[in-house]
Amino acid sequence: MIIKLKSPQAILLDAAGVIDSRGWVQGEMESNGGAVCVIGALNVATYGYSERPEYAERRNDHQVDRATQCLRLVIELDSGNSLPEWNDRYDRKKLDVVDALRKAAKSAPRTPVRA
Repeated sequence: MIIKLKSPQAILLDAAGVIDSRGWVQGEMESNGGAVCVIGALNVATYGYSERPEYAERRNDHQVDRATQCLRLVIELDSGNSLPEWNDRYDRKKLDVVDALRKAAKSAPRTPVRA
């Protein structure tokens, strides 16, 4: 399978769409029903799976890493906290996650970035 190179902006917007369509979950990458956390949504948007593939399909690693950096800036996450912790916070809502992904997309590169 040939994996198309995606821009960080496209990954963030697609991740928001994944959560809108499949649902959002806390405490796990993907629920039995297919709902995903923020990391799972970024992975689905990038690789088609909620977990990063082992080797062969990892052409977009740098793109999803850059998308994640943009998201961390938008939610003002410092280096001491993780995206899973942010996702799983007790008062976090699905709309918070989707809005943050869309807001991060506004400042993310519109074309694929070089490693």
